[in-house]
Amino acid sequence: MPPLCPVPNRPADRSPGSFLRGLLITLGVVFAAQKVLAIWFGSNLAIEGGALSLSRLRAGYFWTLLTHALLHGGVLHLLCNLSGLYFVGRQLEESIGPGRLAALSVLGALGAGLVWLGVNGTNPGYMIGASGIGMAYLGAFVAQDPRRPVAFPFWQETMPAWWLLIGFITLDLAGLTLRAFTNREALSGVAHSAHLGGLATGWLFQRLFLDPRSVLHALRPRVEPPRWVARSARHYATVRRVDLDPPKPPPPVSPATRTEVNRLLDRIDKFGYDSLSAAERTFLTEAARPPKSR
Repeated sequence: MPPLCPVPNRPADRSPGSFLRGLLITLGVVFAAQKVLAIWFGSNLAIEGGALSLSRLRAGYFWTLLTHALLHGGVLHLLCNLSGLYFVGRQLEESIGPGRLAALSVLGALGAGLVWLGVNGTNPGYMIGASGIGMAYLGAFVAQDPRRPVAFPFWQETMPAWWLLIGFITLDLAGLTLRAFTNREALSGVAHSAHLGGLATGWLFQRLFLDPRSVLHALRPRVEPPRWVARSARHYATVRRVDLDPPKPPPPVSPATRTEVNRLLDRIDKFGYDSLSAAERTFLTEAARPPKSR
């Protein structure tokens, strides 16, 4: 399965979270074990027992719907997938939490595998690689806020996140079209259908499970305080502070800060406060503080 090249959001000094760190370590350990079996013992057991193909599923190897994401074909394949998972996953885990990121990883591997089987099931060969999970991360990341600015390493300019999504979809659709009409592949060994399956899984996961406007969120039970608590709160007088000094004009706000605040407020209005990362919440808090308390 092809690598997912790193596309980080704006620079951050955070380390990967609990689940993401464990996933990256697991991929590295499995790759080392895979190479030890192949080089030292001449065994292809990892590929034979963990790669995804229709023939293996018919033989009862149902676990390959997940284990294919743990295997890689080479060092470059592994490093590109690790970097993609790291740069997108650390932003996503901070926003949705490690438990939901773990669920998204499982669903991303399943979605990528099922779509690949639907397109390539009758063809010989197998699929391995974690780029289906990385694409699921990207789909959920863009679905949170399509207008979120995305920065590339060693490049000062940014672009909206949805441009990145459209770029990957275009490349994968072009790859599928080229193979369908010419029986040739632009990039050898690239599982374009698995990419599209991962992207769709991540997008739907965000929209159906995490978006506050989704049907599943609307069906969640809402816990409200008892009525006697609200009635008792009315008996307490509200204390207000009166400042007799003339109001001072607020300090000027830079256009960049105003633009970022407006973007985050629009995102809260559409997707709820939980869609913001810790860094974005801190930014809003700092921007809302009065000048004396800064």
